[in-house]
Amino acid sequence: MEPDPSVQISLRVEQVFESAEKGREILCNYAIQEGFELHKSKNDARRLTNKCKGDECSWRMHVSSLPDDVTFKIRSITEDHVNRRRVMDNNEAATKWVVSMTSLLIRDNPNVKAKVLQTQIKSAYGVEPIKCKIYRAKRKELMMLKSDHVGCYGQLRKHGNILLQMNLGSLAVVGIDKLGVTSKFQRFFAHLMHS
Repeated sequence: MEPDPSVQISLRVEQVFESAEKGREILCNYAIQEGFELHKSKNDARRLTNKCKGDECSWRMHVSSLPDDVTFKIRSITEDHVNRRRVMDNNEAATKWVVSMTSLLIRDNPNVKAKVLQTQIKSAYGVEPIKCKIYRAKRKELMMLKSDHVGCYGQLRKHGNILLQMNLGSLAVVGIDKLGVTSKFQRFFAHLMHS
């Protein structure tokens, strides 16, 4: 889920999250939005307790599971941060977060430079992840993109067989170029018989 930088995340006591994972994600986005790093003193299946890493700051939030053990609720939260100095190299901006923030940009332009991605994140979210996180995020997104394409090409024979079943007397051929151990897709040819 890519958060909208124009929408402010606010946290309050009694706020409910659909899962622990969703609560962690929203808390991570909140910490990045507010420009502080989290110290996770408790982080297990039933409770989350986070504090601000700033020395002078006493901000703390405690979240625990409801009786269904799926949904979570904020039980306590202190009001504001004492340390208002923004953390630019925020550790909350992990590779997973960077992937979710840049996936659309990478999908639209797979050749986009890491510096462009870094500048985009800095201007939109006020953090500047280190370059290795940007490169890692780009590599993960490109692998996802490649696996999507590989899966689609793998479906071509299936689609050709469906075409033949639905249009008796038609012809469907998948052209593949054998390159040693690997195969490379060449063409998909379909000739439909008029019924």
